[in-house]
Amino acid sequence: MNRRGFLIVLAAGALAACATAREDELMLTLRSYEAAVRWGMMDRAYEFMKQDPEHPIEAPPGVEQVRVTGYDRVSPVVPAGEKRYTVTAQIRYVQLDRQVERMLTDRQYWEWDEKGKRWVRSNAIPSFQ
Repeated sequence: MNRRGFLIVLAAGALAACATAREDELMLTLRSYEAAVRWGMMDRAYEFMKQDPEHPIEAPPGVEQVRVTGYDRVSPVVPAGEKRYTVTAQIRYVQLDRQVERMLTDRQYWEWDEKGKRWVRSNAIPSFQ
């Protein structure tokens, strides 16, 4: 193999390693998000949202009345563009003042934030009503 071919293979390998590391970080982020929702730390779940410095996103009032009873990922993590993925989860929950279990489907969009060097959720967290 000539020098040019070697450099091309080396560059391709470096790009693949970078992509794999970023995908590993996505899986870690998804598990952390799931844990926050599953264990009722909804204010923490909103920290995963893509933030606009002029309009910070905060957990809505009343979210502390939600108790999650189940969180199941129902789709694989699917590429949805460059540095963007989607995953779907079913969340079962109870409003403490109503004591009726409900379920919602949460289609999540995750994208790589170059500035923050982390994965962020780019669509709204569904309301638990």
